[in-house]
Amino acid sequence: MLSSTIGTASCGLIRGSGKPGVVLELIFVFETSGKQRIDIDRFLPHTPLRIVVDHTGEEVTDSYSVALLNKSVILGKMDSLLENDVFVETMLPDMISSATEIAEEMGEQEIEKGLERMKHILDHEINRLTALQKKNKDIRPDEIQAAVEERNTLSGLIKKARVRLDAVQLIRKE
Repeated sequence: MLSSTIGTASCGLIRGSGKPGVVLELIFVFETSGKQRIDIDRFLPHTPLRIVVDHTGEEVTDSYSVALLNKSVILGKMDSLLENDVFVETMLPDMISSATEIAEEMGEQEIEKGLERMKHILDHEINRLTALQKKNKDIRPDEIQAAVEERNTLSGLIKKARVRLDAVQLIRKE
C-alpha cells in the first residue's frame, strides 16, 4: 500500500527536522449513505478528517499543518523502512489503528452536530405544520407525517455515518 508515491498512498521525507522519526498523515472521509430522495448532506455532508500521528500513535496533527507538509515534504526513498518487518507488521498498523480511533471520535462529534442541526430544522418544520393545520384545514395530516418520517429516517442515517480511510502519506523525518 505504501510503496506508491501517488494516489491514495504516498511517501515523503522531511530533511533537517532535527529529530529523526516517522509520522503518518491520514485523510479519512466521514460519510453517510442515504437514499437519493433524502437530502442528508444538508445536515451531515461528507467531511474530510485529517489526522497526523507519530510512530507511537500519538496525535501530532497540530504540529504538522498542511502548509508545513506541502512546503517541507520531498520525495524520498522508503525502501529500508518498508523492508523492516517490525515497522510494517507492528508499528504501521498500530499508527493506522490509533488514527482510526481518533477519526471515529471526531466522527461521533460530527454525528451529534448533524443530529442537532437536523432536529432543530425538522422539529421547527413539524411544529410549524402542526400549528398551521389548526388554522388551515388544507394542511393534511399526511404532510406532517411525511415530515416526521423524514426526521426519523434522517436520524437513523446520520447515526449510521462512518469513517472511511481515503489517503495515507508516510513521512520519514531526518
